[in-house]
Amino acid sequence: NHIQTSDGGYALVGCNAESDLDGDVLLVKTDSEGNMQWYKKYGTSARDLGFCIISTDDGGYLIGGSTDGLGHGDGYLIETDSEGNQQWTKHYGNPLYPDGSINAIIKTDNNEFVFALSTYVTDPISSSFFNRRYSIIKFDSDFNEVWNNIYGVRAEYTGLGSITVANNGDIMATITDDHIS
Repeated sequence: NHIQTSDGGYALVGCNAESDLDGDVLLVKTDSEGNMQWYKKYGTSARDLGFCIISTDDGGYLIGGSTDGLGHGDGYLIETDSEGNQQWTKHYGNPLYPDGSINAIIKTDNNEFVFALSTYVTDPISSSFFNRRYSIIKFDSDFNEVWNNIYGVRAEYTGLGSITVANNGDIMATITDDHIS
């Protein structure tokens, strides 16, 4: 995924297996002609993937993806400064089960951030993978969690295709759902 930066260049996020065969999150910054200015890698010794990126008010970046090193397939969130230096990371999910990745992050008109991921919910009756639902999580402009809500029916394959904010502030998401009864 990529975004255009305030200087007319681009920031691209993905995965690189250069020094970690499982892969690290890769952030590449280019100028307006596509010439690489710098790149940074983030992650653990396990598989880490970058799927989405958004700019922050201070010129930094908020990156969403997944990590196997901080859980077992958890959603992974990385915040950097304008030079790509990691400021903090957070991960979301049940540490015992593969949850999902953060595939979309949006910024609201109030400079808050909203992102979504699938979530494994514990069911006392069953320990099957048919216990996934999806979470939508909101951060304020200082990256403090405002709320974290779980939606949908239990399903094996549950994910978010996109997320957006309507003019009235409502949050809308498209989902994929493999519903079970």
